[in-house]
Amino acid sequence: MKISGIGRWLLSRGRLLGSEESSGQALLEFAVVAPLLLLLCLGMVVFGIALNEQLVISNATELAAQQVAISRGQTTSSNNPCEIAETTFTNAAPDLNASNLTFTLTLSGQSAIASTTGAGNFATATNCSSAALVEGQTVTLTVSYPYTASFINFGTKSYTLTSTIEQVIE
Repeated sequence: MKISGIGRWLLSRGRLLGSEESSGQALLEFAVVAPLLLLLCLGMVVFGIALNEQLVISNATELAAQQVAISRGQTTSSNNPCEIAETTFTNAAPDLNASNLTFTLTLSGQSAIASTTGAGNFATATNCSSAALVEGQTVTLTVSYPYTASFINFGTKSYTLTSTIEQVIE
């Protein structure tokens, strides 16, 4: 078997280290296994990034729903539940593109706010009123975010990461 290029160089290094009877079998095995190992590692990285995004969205949604649930009766100039949810969410998840977020807020069992794409649009929703915050009722916040996973040259796949949290209004 004739070995040239990098294989010859690696083979010569092996001889310097004391392996006189090296036929290149280890190099061939490494050449077969390395791409598969690299593919597996990159797949884990892509999955890890998607999982991180989902965890960020879930955490920010929970914080926003909690903030709306405890905001009843506050006498601030901005007592709009939608604005409170949007501000809390974007502060908790600053790395997400706010214009791609889709919010749905349900107050006291009534669908108060329809899905609104874009954080700025949600905060200025006109049908979102603190009057719907009734103690003992629930606030349900659903946030969706588009995520595109690309894996080398195997193409891209688009997903929608969604988190729904329900809190009791205090």
